[in-house]
Parts: sequence; C-alpha cells; structure tokens
Amino acid sequence: MRPNRPEDVERFISKGLKRECWPWTGGTFSSRYGRFSLRGKSLLAHRVVYQLKNGAIPDGLMVMHKCNNKMCCNHHHLTVGTNSKNLMHASTSGAFAVGASGRRGIWFDKKREYWIAGAYKDGKKFNLYTGPHLEKAISAREKWEMVNGVSFNLE
Repeated sequence: MRPNRPEDVERFISKGLKRECWPWTGGTFSSRYGRFSLRGKSLLAHRVVYQLKNGAIPDGLMVMHKCNNKMCCNHHHLTVGTNSKNLMHASTSGAFAVGASGRRGIWFDKKREYWIAGAYKDGKKFNLYTGPHLEKAISAREKWEMVNGVSFNLE
C-alpha cells in the first residue's frame, strides 16, 4: 500500500524533525522502527517516506538506513538493497551500537529528556556530554573519536 493522498503526505511529514537524522516521533514497532498507520494498516515509517520520495520499492529489495538509525525518516539517508547488503552494511559500520541520534555513542534519554554522549575504552566508560543539545553531544563524541582515532560515521 502506497500513501498517495496529500493529507497522508502532510500527516507523515509532521511526524519528523528536520535535522541530520529525522527521528520518528510517532509510534513504534517492538523492533524500534517507526510505525505509521495508513488506512487501518501499520507500516514501517522509513518505507513510507522512501515511497513518498522514490515510488514503489522494487521487488526483492528492502529500504536500508545509510545512517544506521532505525528511527530516521530523512529520505537522504534511505536507499534500497538486498537483505544481504543490509546485513553486511550493518555489521561493518557499527550499526548495532547506534541509537536514536543516528550516531554511535549518542542516545536520547526519554525519561529525563536529554542527550547523552558516551564512550568505552579499555573497559572504562566515559561520559562525554549530558544535556538538552544534540549538537553538543555530537561535538563531544567527535572530539573523543578524533583524540582516540575512532570513527563510526558513514559517508
């Protein structure tokens, strides 16, 4: 099912924020992917936005997040590929450690409503930033990566 009415598009876009990653703010599936209800059916939000911008998803392909952020709905961060390609990308890019920010080591604490940037090195945990600004969390993590010679960002 493809959303094609203007009110569907407008309702969908209202759920995303315009930043580097557009984190889905609506409901989610238990898998932590965004959920968008359209005419009584629950759909994956990133697949909806891909179809809004690119048309139908080719048979045998899936919509992949280049940013590794399951909640991201920025169409620039989405591409199609096979399941094998998606798994290869995830396993080689640090995808399994990425949170709602779209960046490894940065996550949002919903209960306290602030961003946290952290890192582990030699078995020790480092708190790099805690506060309301995603940009400051990203900056703190990037500085840590530069000093420690590590980077997991794509593109």
